[in-house]
Amino acid sequence: MFKYIKYFILILVLCAQIGIPKANAATINAATCSQADVQAAVNSASHGDTVIVPAGDGSATWDDLDIAAGITLEGPGSGSLTITAGAGAEQIIDLELGHNQATRITGFRFDGNSGASHGIYGEVQTDVHKNDKLRIDHCTFDECNRNIYFNYWIAGVVDNCEFINPRGSCITLYGDASTSWTRAGTSGSADALYVEDCTFTYTKAAAKHYITSNKGARYVFRFNSGTTNYAGRPYDICDAHGYCCASPAGTYLYEIYGNTFRTIGSGHIGSMVRIRGGQGMVFDNALVGDMNGPEIGKEIELSNYRSYQTYVNSSCSGSCKTLCTEYPCKHQINNLYIWNNTDDENQVTTYVEDLGSIRTHVQADRDFWTYDADFDGSSGVGRGTHAERPATCTTGVAYWETDTGGNWSSKGGANDGCLYKCTSTNNWELYYTPYTYPHPLTQGSSYTLSSPSNLHVIQ
Repeated sequence: MFKYIKYFILILVLCAQIGIPKANAATINAATCSQADVQAAVNSASHGDTVIVPAGDGSATWDDLDIAAGITLEGPGSGSLTITAGAGAEQIIDLELGHNQATRITGFRFDGNSGASHGIYGEVQTDVHKNDKLRIDHCTFDECNRNIYFNYWIAGVVDNCEFINPRGSCITLYGDASTSWTRAGTSGSADALYVEDCTFTYTKAAAKHYITSNKGARYVFRFNSGTTNYAGRPYDICDAHGYCCASPAGTYLYEIYGNTFRTIGSGHIGSMVRIRGGQGMVFDNALVGDMNGPEIGKEIELSNYRSYQTYVNSSCSGSCKTLCTEYPCKHQINNLYIWNNTDDENQVTTYVEDLGSIRTHVQADRDFWTYDADFDGSSGVGRGTHAERPATCTTGVAYWETDTGGNWSSKGGANDGCLYKCTSTNNWELYYTPYTYPHPLTQGSSYTLSSPSNLHVIQ
């Protein structure tokens, strides 16, 4: 009998570690859409429960609605209920994410009160834990400061959301700092925040990045679309900070692919992509329309702020405020592959800032590799069928095979492509296959089993 009790206890511990919701997960209906009634419903919910918010008269004012449990907060739809930030609110919703607790927010329109408030702020309760079961979907963010702002080790997906005229950046992602640079993890895995199937509309000045990152962040920005139709210069669309701020780490990883960015009339953007550190992939992005601004010819721009004294003095702070004098610089661009990005169907070039020692520290075919239409295996990145891949190659170059890789995307067929890298002279190895699209968290249950550690059976 005692043996069975021990095994029962073991099962309970296992369930707790992998975050399985309770079997009798409840649906709780908030009395109204007022913050008081919604907060009361949220406070009564347990891990795995769903709180339903009614449309009411179509509007409500919230000021730091606090969500501390792994629950679903479901609104009636972004066209049926607008939540406006209260006067003095720092954010409309404050997420305190538990370790691997599935959390979802869906079906709201958030109005940031002309940029006075963030939309959703979320952080893991301690920086040694993670949350990889977060989903925010089918929401509209209108003139928030930062629409979505995450801190620490957060992964999951933001999907099918609409972002309109942020006063800061649409999505700001800070990771778990130096820890992110020391733990295992590669491109094409679930260990990143995914942003997919979202739309971005800029019609006013002051709007910044679609996505920006720092502090060891890892993100994937894919299959999104954006439109700019005002003449004031916005910030670069996709941004990755390097080691330069008070944070002890720069961005670790980014994958930016399959996106379409449009300009209308006199509207223009900064760079399509601006990278200042870390590693990743930038491919199959399309710019439609004219840039109409000072960043023409710099659609993809690379830099390293600590290689230029003026940037160090004006932009860096804390422990980062020192000039880098030796290669490689801490957390600088490395293992970055760029291919098949177009501006009105013409291949764009990659520009490295020509300031200080930036071009000494950030070099092609050493730190980054770019598309070469006449790829012969000696430099850059090639693209074509498996049969067209050169037999010979120089260490570091890469080749995107269009007819292998398996069916990782619902947009494709039997083979959606994968990247091979030359790991030593004339030796090709599979290097990167994009993660499943759509993200698994968008399909049915948000709960994914993961293997616990440090469990022992007592005999």
